[in-house]
Amino acid sequence: MTHARSPENTKRMTRLLTQSFDSTSGPDQKLFYRALAFIRTMIQSAPEEFRVQPYALLAYALWWRGEGEAVTYARKALALDARCSLAVILMRAMTYGIGPASVGKPIVISPA
Repeated sequence: MTHARSPENTKRMTRLLTQSFDSTSGPDQKLFYRALAFIRTMIQSAPEEFRVQPYALLAYALWWRGEGEAVTYARKALALDARCSLAVILMRAMTYGIGPASVGKPIVISPA
């Protein structure tokens, strides 16, 4: 079993995050919009109590593209579960104007 904080996993996660934030290429457009459609279908199909993670995932995808709608879905996730870590991280990133390099100008929101 591999531990989440093992040196190997820490290096792997650091590399992935660095690529995400430093890459100026952005996601493949066609695949991105297919993924958005799939996530939205998941949200529509799931009972409200199971929408937390799909909301957070949609927020992440929209944030990755610099789309302001990311805030709406991060807030929806947090309304269902205030401890949803991905939504919390995204809200912090948007509060501090942190975004992927591919976006150029990141989403910035006022602190709540």
